[in-house]
Amino acid sequence: MRRAIAALTTLSLAACAGNGALNASAPTSGMLPSWFGARADSSGRHRKRTDAYAQIVIPRLHHHHRKPDFVSAATRGIQIVATYTGASSSSGAYVQTTVAALGPNAPGCQTSASSFLCLISATVWEGSNHIVVTTYDQPPSGGQIPPTADVIGMAAVDQAVKAGTTPYIPIYLGGQIGKIHVSPLYSTIPADGSNHNVSIVVAPRDFGNQPIKAGKHDPYANPITATLSESGGSGHATLLLNGKASGNTATLKYSADALVVQYDGNGKSGYSIGLSLSATKAPTEKAQVSPLFVDGSGVAAHVLGLNGVASSPTLTITEKDAPAAQTYAVTRSGCGGIVNPSAVSGSGASATFVANGGATASATGCSLSIVDGLYGTTLVLPVTNTPIAGGVTVNGVTITEYAVGAAPGPPAVGPDSHIWFTENGNYFGVPGGNAIASIDPSTGTTTAPIALGGASDLYDLVAGPDGAFWLPDFGFFSLDRVTLSGNLVRFPSPNSNIDCQPGGIASGAGAIWVGGCAQIIEGSLGGGMTQPHGSVNQVNEVAVGPDGAVYWADGTSVDRYDPITTGFQTYADPNGATIEFLAPSNDGLTGAIWYTSTLVSTSTTSYVNRIDAGGHGGLSIRGSVAGAHLYGITAGIDGAVWFTDRTNNKIGRLAFGGTPASLQEFPLPTAGAGPYGITMGGDGSLWFDEATAHNIGHLVP
Repeated sequence: MRRAIAALTTLSLAACAGNGALNASAPTSGMLPSWFGARADSSGRHRKRTDAYAQIVIPRLHHHHRKPDFVSAATRGIQIVATYTGASSSSGAYVQTTVAALGPNAPGCQTSASSFLCLISATVWEGSNHIVVTTYDQPPSGGQIPPTADVIGMAAVDQAVKAGTTPYIPIYLGGQIGKIHVSPLYSTIPADGSNHNVSIVVAPRDFGNQPIKAGKHDPYANPITATLSESGGSGHATLLLNGKASGNTATLKYSADALVVQYDGNGKSGYSIGLSLSATKAPTEKAQVSPLFVDGSGVAAHVLGLNGVASSPTLTITEKDAPAAQTYAVTRSGCGGIVNPSAVSGSGASATFVANGGATASATGCSLSIVDGLYGTTLVLPVTNTPIAGGVTVNGVTITEYAVGAAPGPPAVGPDSHIWFTENGNYFGVPGGNAIASIDPSTGTTTAPIALGGASDLYDLVAGPDGAFWLPDFGFFSLDRVTLSGNLVRFPSPNSNIDCQPGGIASGAGAIWVGGCAQIIEGSLGGGMTQPHGSVNQVNEVAVGPDGAVYWADGTSVDRYDPITTGFQTYADPNGATIEFLAPSNDGLTGAIWYTSTLVSTSTTSYVNRIDAGGHGGLSIRGSVAGAHLYGITAGIDGAVWFTDRTNNKIGRLAFGGTPASLQEFPLPTAGAGPYGITMGGDGSLWFDEATAHNIGHLVP
């Protein structure tokens, strides 16, 4: 049997780790398969097995130009598997496996505190070989690497070995990662509507806690998978790997790989980006990127709009999950006489300051800079002191305000698809309007009002199934019917008791339902009125549910009357809060009634609640807002209810299946606008009144 020194193989072993030993597919050197004998190679010639030898050299620290240039101090064993590949696939393959001990006092090894210089002889086959080299943290036992051993490094090479020659065989060992070491674990980034990048750094180590610095030819033996997730929103962040977009996942194969999280700056308050990094046999590590938000009255499209009015809006600074030591500072630039921010109050994940704004006509070049103290993230908030034409974007929704020249009542969609409202209604429900008008939603233009007479006191209106408007009229104690052409008919109410409480009218099932004085009144399209149920304390707002029943606000309860069965039910608010507005929705098996309620006995807190329709009850509190007075509510086509927050000058949203934590609010561009009623337009956008500002507002989700 001919022998030759087949190779001098230099290994630069990365300082990394992984678990498990390789299972050889044939006996170790010196033990032959039972089928050993003559075997044809791929050329058709017969050959006999011929052993050759490879000399595996493990260099001492700093004795090689590659990085890392030492074997991990945890390395204690090596396994070399040489598979002959010159035979055809049908004739099988010969395998030689060599194992040896490394480390202090191992045969053939010279050692220092942090490196080895070892010479290992391995048996290979003459001819073409696929050679796999693996190092472990345990020495061999009984001629095999223990199954509990962790992998330190791994590499493979294809090499033709000819007896009698000693070609140089370069083998580049990839590092096996035991710990990823990602940083930063928490970082911040401005939410200013523009792209920003956060570099994610990994400094992996092996199971011996030695750093891995594999070059571009030295891949990690267990690559790192980075996975991006978003909370409180989606579609605002992506991963960049080596400068190229990689979506929500990226694979780091080399230490030279550059990983970046890119954020578009358009998340909503409470939004954050999570990053999970994993590698086989290494513990998963997580990092978080939290945008720096500034929110509050007048903040729209990343701009503070004072709208030419002297005001002192309280603005909130938020960074989700920021450490308690996080502090903030606010400075102004070019804002003399326009805005003077107060000192910041609070720290950690949330703080506040007051933007004291003047009524100067122009704020060109004016801005506020908000800086977090731990990370130095800066959010520049431009300031405008003039109304923003054409609508503004507030945390992802577009809000436009249309001046209508009078205080509007709650809006409703007309038979012509315009948005109709009473004029001179008061936002707190005190009547006083004597005309109705509309806005063309496609142009934003206001139609000429239709006057109903000087003595009319109007507030709510609804489009009936007959194509006309129906209104409770305080001045005449009547139910008024008005066509688009202005034709007016008044139907006197029984006992002059129409609508003792402000508001309250709904259309459904060929009838008009309106609130009376301790009565619910059913009006026919011909003008006749009946009082089908008398067990009522008071009637405020009215809605017809998806089940055809009539629901109304009755003090601290929601009442239900079924006109088919004449059954009556009442649902007490669980907080004892006063019911404000109601809205039907088709969520759930039987649909639902959503309503707003307000508790003012100890502190002003408002709630968004839900009742299963069809008489099933199932009342539940879905959301709440402290320091608020919620009023109008309507179901949107986006799987959510929308409502007005008059106290905080905002429009709110809560998903049908949402939790209290998922409730969102969007500030209005005009301070103190006084939103009250809200309805959904024909295209799914939202329309609401701004009674104090004499506007109709339009919100596009």
